[in-house]
Amino acid sequence: MIPIIEQAKNHFNRIAIYSSGKSYTYEQLIESSGYYAKKLLNNKDDLREERVAFMVKPGFNYVMVQWGIWQAGGVAVPLDINSPIELLQNIINETKPLTLVIDKDFAEMVQSLLENHQCKVITIDTEQTYYSNQTYSDLNIDLDRMALILYKSDNIKLTKGVVITHANIYAQINSLVKSLEWKKNDYTLSLLPLHQIQGIIDVVCCSLWVGACCEFLFKFNEANIFQTFGEGKVTLFMADSNIYNRLIKFWNEIPYREKLLIQEKMEHQRLMVNTSTLMSVSMLHKWKKISGQTLIERYGMTETGMVFSNPLKGKRNPGYVGKPLPKVQVRIADENNKSIGIGSLGEIQVKGPNVFKMYWNKEQETKDAFTKDGWFRTGDIGIIENDNFKLLGKDNADIITLEGNKISALEIEQVLKAHKNIIDCSVIGLKDESLGKVACAIIVPKLPISENNLKRWLKNKLDSDKIPKKFMMIDKLPKNSSGKISKGILIKQFQEL
Repeated sequence: MIPIIEQAKNHFNRIAIYSSGKSYTYEQLIESSGYYAKKLLNNKDDLREERVAFMVKPGFNYVMVQWGIWQAGGVAVPLDINSPIELLQNIINETKPLTLVIDKDFAEMVQSLLENHQCKVITIDTEQTYYSNQTYSDLNIDLDRMALILYKSDNIKLTKGVVITHANIYAQINSLVKSLEWKKNDYTLSLLPLHQIQGIIDVVCCSLWVGACCEFLFKFNEANIFQTFGEGKVTLFMADSNIYNRLIKFWNEIPYREKLLIQEKMEHQRLMVNTSTLMSVSMLHKWKKISGQTLIERYGMTETGMVFSNPLKGKRNPGYVGKPLPKVQVRIADENNKSIGIGSLGEIQVKGPNVFKMYWNKEQETKDAFTKDGWFRTGDIGIIENDNFKLLGKDNADIITLEGNKISALEIEQVLKAHKNIIDCSVIGLKDESLGKVACAIIVPKLPISENNLKRWLKNKLDSDKIPKKFMMIDKLPKNSSGKISKGILIKQFQEL
């Protein structure tokens, strides 16, 4: 049995999904995914962890196909509809799916996608609804079976495929539902990418676990989001910092009277969550001024799901990721993988039923990702302060060693983003002949800013050793499709200057 599908049977007559102007009940979702499971099985009794890749637009049919794959005993490999064709080919070549389910609008891509791989292709029409008259009785599937293979990279170069089991999904859902007190009368929007863990688990699965309604918006549109807020339906909203930033910028384009109505409805939402990297304090304040909401900030990875969260009830501290979620074990470890105390900087390591099974077909990489006593090594550096965890960044990108001291680039960036004339920024470490390495701030300015003025402004906000030695102005920071800054590109670009 698949836990989330069994759970959905408790909410047969409730609306599960609103998509493309139509409402779908839990009964319709269960029946249609059962129909698709039979189609995928094609007279087999069990797919036995065969991979099924699928590229389906966000909406009812996306969930139907994913649940159908699980009910048939398969492993779902969601493909990003916005990724370069080369990356999608690489994913297919590595996972070797026996079936590819593709939206009819992407049908022309099939030949290119399967250039080096043969498999059965099923085309799905998003305007058609698939039902069977009988509820499908799913297989007796062990929870340790593989459920998902997710790829974190959106570049042409393929990274590791993260294998997530049904037990992992079950543990993550329970932890998140408990921490945010999801309720069946909640109404949420699905905006986050559905080839990533946050979009799949944090939004869609948690919503459908409790009997809530999830509305899908296929294309990101700031006006539509604020219009939906103004209707007063949304009770729980999750987005990443990139989405919040775009909403903040769009706010000024809304007529004053409409703003008042939207603000009233937003203030009555149950909660709003930032699912990605920490936002600057100034950005948090801007969003609170617009919405009346103090965002819940969290931390997680594809390999672990969500690990930390600021509290639903109680003080939420800007710059901190809060405390571990229920049943998630966390420690700060030194270079020898030994647990270290409060106030010491070290690697965040995680253990628990939420942690992934393995990297697909990468035995050595999987082994290297864990300590001998079973802790997953996140590669992120953190510290415990005031009984809360603080994220300092990736060891190889966000932690800069200057004259023997480790400095957090994220900490400096958060301070810089509070400057009224800075739109965006990134802090990197550059090699220096005399000092070994120096911190360099790459800034996208709103108005021209002199280096001396910036240093004076930072003097009372940062310790002297954290103030960047160099400042560079740039029109636009290189980012991937997830909105994350590509620091490797910046280092290569500015190291040569």
